[in-house]
Amino acid sequence: MSTERIYVASLSDYNHEILHGAWIDVADNTESGIWDEIEAMLKASPTARKYGEAAEEWAIHDSEGFDPIAIGEYTPIGDLVIYSRLIETCGSAVLAHFLGENTCALNELERHIKDRYVGTHDSFREFSDSYADAMLSEYPDFITEYFDYESYARDLENAYDVVQAPDGVHIFADN
Repeated sequence: MSTERIYVASLSDYNHEILHGAWIDVADNTESGIWDEIEAMLKASPTARKYGEAAEEWAIHDSEGFDPIAIGEYTPIGDLVIYSRLIETCGSAVLAHFLGENTCALNELERHIKDRYVGTHDSFREFSDSYADAMLSEYPDFITEYFDYESYARDLENAYDVVQAPDGVHIFADN
């Protein structure tokens, strides 16, 4: 279950030394739903009520559940919704890795990740050994006993993107 959320603060209140804002769940929310919650928070502004001015400016002052992805004060709301969906489907470590590559537009990222996904294993060596065993299964033992699994794993790792995550090693075909 996703728990991504942001704390959005009213800047007119902040400038009047009043901390007014709201925690907004991004997980399982829509872009328009988040905008509605921001508007509701701004309408409840103590500064707006006191001075009769509309509170219109806001910023993201905190976030939870997006680590290791950095969420800035003005990260687009649409991007947050996409991040949350991708964290749910592939995990934040994988998402951060592919955001760092910056090889495609954010709205194409989910397809890009799925197209390159090979699998999740306890270690790259486990993946490499199983890959080698499948290749070598047709050869007799007197030939395969000379195969250097460690060297093969080291060389094979250059052909893949390997992302360390709490649930194992995510392996993706290199571009």
